[in-house]
Amino acid sequence: FILVDESNWRELPLCMADIGAQRGVSVHVLVLDRTRSGIAHLSDAKVLRLGEDVSLGEAYRKGLQSTSADLIAICTPGVRMLPERIARQRRELTLNRHVDLLTSNLVLIDEDGCLVAEANPHKAEEAPTPLWQSGMMIRRGALARIGRSDDLPVELFLYIRLRTQGRTGHLDQPFSVASESEFNAMIEESLRDALAVRRISPPIQPPADHWRQVRRKFDAQSFLPSTV
Repeated sequence: FILVDESNWRELPLCMADIGAQRGVSVHVLVLDRTRSGIAHLSDAKVLRLGEDVSLGEAYRKGLQSTSADLIAICTPGVRMLPERIARQRRELTLNRHVDLLTSNLVLIDEDGCLVAEANPHKAEEAPTPLWQSGMMIRRGALARIGRSDDLPVELFLYIRLRTQGRTGHLDQPFSVASESEFNAMIEESLRDALAVRRISPPIQPPADHWRQVRRKFDAQSFLPSTV
């Protein structure tokens, strides 16, 4: 699934090129089009025209109605994929039937294209790193459980539910590449999403200073170990 909206549709050609470069796997590409005017016909993908008013959760559900695939790789235009990503994730889910949702690491690059850090959503605990969804592969049965709310971070809500049930896994390897500046600009939004999920489905009451510790973690960006 490639999720396209007004913010990222210009990056679709590069996303399609990355998919075409994937090794050891043949994929069926479905573009979930939530743009205002609609994406033009693509020769190597099916475009599902949904419109900008369709919620993210509903877009996923519409996508599932258009494919019989058991494993769904989520691709985000603007986040580049390395050539081994889909094959490695498929192999991992094939070997580990108890895992329904698999994440991986994200390499961050600066404006000169130099590697500056590596983001690991598995280590971020309560507030997975920005763009974590771009490296996700999920079983269709699990994705079918996603909510349809326009106001909630439905992907994160589903991820936390599956993680609580022991149904998530992580490949501690970088399979995607994103801009460091874009990543940093989204950190506050990721923290707000995590807080929203906890308000709806709070776990066991944490210590009083728990969220202050989480905030300090974000401020220090301790989940971005230097690769130098």
